[in-house]
Amino acid sequence: MNKKIGLVFPGSGSQYVGMGKKIYNDYGSVRQTFEEASEVLGYDLSKICLEGSVINLNKPRHVLASLLTISVSYFRVYMEEIGIAPSILAGHSLGEYSALCCSGAISFEDALKILLKRGELAERVCKLTNGTMSALNNVSHHIVQKICDELQKKNYCVCISCYNSKNQVLISGNEDGIKLAEKEILKEHGEIVPFIGSPPYHSPLMKDIIDELEEELRKHKYLDLSYPVIANTTAKPYESKDMISEHLIQHMYKPVRWLESIEYMKGQGIDVIVEAGPSNVLKNLIKDQIPQMKVLAMDEIQDLEQLLKLKQTNYMSKNKLQDMKHKAIAMCLGIAVSTKNNNNDLEAHNTYLEAYKNIKNLRDKYAQDKSMIQDTHVIEAFTSLDKIFDSRLTSQQERQYRYEQLIEQTKLQEIYCEFQKQKS
Repeated sequence: MNKKIGLVFPGSGSQYVGMGKKIYNDYGSVRQTFEEASEVLGYDLSKICLEGSVINLNKPRHVLASLLTISVSYFRVYMEEIGIAPSILAGHSLGEYSALCCSGAISFEDALKILLKRGELAERVCKLTNGTMSALNNVSHHIVQKICDELQKKNYCVCISCYNSKNQVLISGNEDGIKLAEKEILKEHGEIVPFIGSPPYHSPLMKDIIDELEEELRKHKYLDLSYPVIANTTAKPYESKDMISEHLIQHMYKPVRWLESIEYMKGQGIDVIVEAGPSNVLKNLIKDQIPQMKVLAMDEIQDLEQLLKLKQTNYMSKNKLQDMKHKAIAMCLGIAVSTKNNNNDLEAHNTYLEAYKNIKNLRDKYAQDKSMIQDTHVIEAFTSLDKIFDSRLTSQQERQYRYEQLIEQTKLQEIYCEFQKQKS
């Protein structure tokens, strides 16, 4: 039976000294990821993650970069070892940056630079506002909301910042407001886990630094998403790359709707959710919310073993994948023939013929042995099809429609996204 996989990426609270040590030792791709991060950050991140102190790791500027790097590392291991294309991604709080990075919407280097600035800004807010966060367990979010509402009437800044599960929410605000809220929560027999040293993320206290974050976000380039990514603030997938900056700005002062995000995943028919990052915080939250959902944490050895078994039931077998690659090339040929010519220029016609012959040669060459088709061959066919569109002055609307048809029938979204990246 085909399996639909959802990947989730953790945020602050999942970190620990030594996280990722096993995959760091076992995979060259992980060591390379740390080297990339260290070059951007200007310091050796592996020392902070693998052998540093808890205090140093938990500094906002360090923990953000560390969690992103570990999550990207786990994603690369997942694609290297498992290779089942995820149907959807989601990240909790900081994890949304990891999800966007792994979807190809933000480069790893740019994500690190944004988080470096975000960490600096968060540290400033923490100092200026005396802000902090706490996790509240075994208490209804309705009760917590009433407590926050009452305290806000008394001019205390405290609010729900993350709707994690039916039994857990996080609150953010200044220390005085948080302490008063905690006292009321204890009266309701709830449990409290303070986030010592954490800035008051996802609260109005973060609005003072929004302009500076927006300025940083404008410096970077955003690409189309290879996989759908659920936004924390809406609990729905990003509609396009154009929404990235807006969502990441709102992300600073609006609550994380994690409970709804996981329900959305469930509604999309996801069979297995994989936590790509350190610890198993998200796994436990999801199991608390949807006990029947199969959830695996890559940081747990036994879950990794289950993932490897799952690989054998990949919903797109190797043979079928190769068939789809050949079908994509053949469809490019069909589109080339059926595309209206709006250009009578002779040189343009010669360009068309050359591109057409290239696609036809690719189709015929691998018709008998589809196992030899590489991703690069499909990209070559897409490139030739683009030349045909150019030579025939095909409108952007028709081009998009043709490619959407092609991807819908072949499910080769990853290859198409790689083609788009190479173009840009």
